[in-house]
Amino acid sequence: MKKLLISILLVGCSSDEPAPQTTAPKPVDVSKLSWRERVAAEIAAKPDGTSAAIVIDRLARKVDPEDVRVSLAEALPRNGGVYADALADLFVDENSAKVRAAFVRATPSDQAVSILRRAFADPSTEVRIAAARLAATHTVCERLASELRTALTDRDPALRTEAARSLGALKIEAARDELVQALGDGSAEVRLEAMRALDKIAPGSLAKTAAVMALRSDSDPRVAELAQKLAVKQ
Repeated sequence: MKKLLISILLVGCSSDEPAPQTTAPKPVDVSKLSWRERVAAEIAAKPDGTSAAIVIDRLARKVDPEDVRVSLAEALPRNGGVYADALADLFVDENSAKVRAAFVRATPSDQAVSILRRAFADPSTEVRIAAARLAATHTVCERLASELRTALTDRDPALRTEAARSLGALKIEAARDELVQALGDGSAEVRLEAMRALDKIAPGSLAKTAAVMALRSDSDPRVAELAQKLAVKQ
């Protein structure tokens, strides 16, 4: 009787139906996530890590003193990850000019157009200088030629200097007239960078021009020396 019961139970437990299969979760297309979603997902995966996501989260929460947040932003390039869109958004709500400038410096130059457009319109000279300096580092910033040409007439000589340098590095042909005018700038640094920029845009084009011939006797020896070379360059 016991053998019969055991046999019945075994037959009852057996089944020809296949075991249910578990479906593997579909991979998430990270490119379709907002930066906030990416940050949340990365932190959930590695809560004790030192990734860019953790740094961005701290910057977004604004819990650290200004100097710490500047350091955090400047450390981002060493942490890897995709974060340019996050910095562009955080830039808008950031009250500290020092931190905004750090956001600009930390943004990869090939992804910088969005944040640079905002930075060139910033009320802080420090931020605008950071924008003009970064613009020189990648050809994608040719799209910011208008902003750089405007910066060339700013009241701050340091910004005018950086704008001239970037216009030359990017070889912005449309800026030649403004750069020629900058040869008469009150700042020696601006005059120097304007000459360099014009020679990069059109090598040899300054030879025997009135503006450069006059600069051969400039009060700044660096300007005078460069003018002497460019006045005879073919």
